[in-house]
Amino acid sequence: KWLPHVTLAELPRAVWSDGRSVAFHPRGDEEAIAALEAAHDAQGVHLLIDESAFWTDSGRGRGGVIERIARSARHYGMTLALTTQYAGADVSQQILACAPELWVFRTRVKRGLKVLEDRYGLDPSRVSSLENGWAFNGR
Repeated sequence: KWLPHVTLAELPRAVWSDGRSVAFHPRGDEEAIAALEAAHDAQGVHLLIDESAFWTDSGRGRGGVIERIARSARHYGMTLALTTQYAGADVSQQILACAPELWVFRTRVKRGLKVLEDRYGLDPSRVSSLENGWAFNGR
């Protein structure tokens, strides 16, 4: 079952007043930053940023808000989860340093396996042989 989509205007009421789980797809950088800042200032929010590389690309000036949230999320009772295709390049080391957990799904990309081995000491054969949809905590 898919989560209902809401607009930026509907987001505060849906999440913080009604306590619903919703999907929000920003129409641009300004909406994304506004939503991230609202989530940061709220208490007890579980925030999932899918394909986070799009929003953490420092070349586009987008990493600042997410890095601030990553550094302070636990102080606000927030859970921050990011998905990425390639943790070694898509997510900055500043954000990864704040992550208490690193869940690893199967990959067979040599460059990605090398990063997981070098930075996290993970066995490339274990990562590449995971069944589709299975993961393990790499920390």
